[in-house]
Amino acid sequence: MSRDDAPSVEELFAVLGHSRRRAIILLVALAPDDGISLRTIAETIYAVEHDVTPTAAPSRPVTNLRSNLTRSHLDTLESAASTAPLAV
Repeated sequence: MSRDDAPSVEELFAVLGHSRRRAIILLVALAPDDGISLRTIAETIYAVEHDVTPTAAPSRPVTNLRSNLTRSHLDTLESAASTAPLAV
């Protein structure tokens, strides 16, 4: 794959510029082999943002956060991943 196929620095900063996207990447990277649910990701991010434990995260705000992640962040990460060359 040529260097021209790699995302630009500006594109990388745009993708990684939001803390929730960085958190998603970290949580997925640290997830067990069978993966991590979107609900668990949302509970964990809510807990960090509101200084509570994930089990203490209220249901409605976690559901709202899950919707926000789906609408605003997962598509961006998926698009970036599909254009980034894989390291071999």
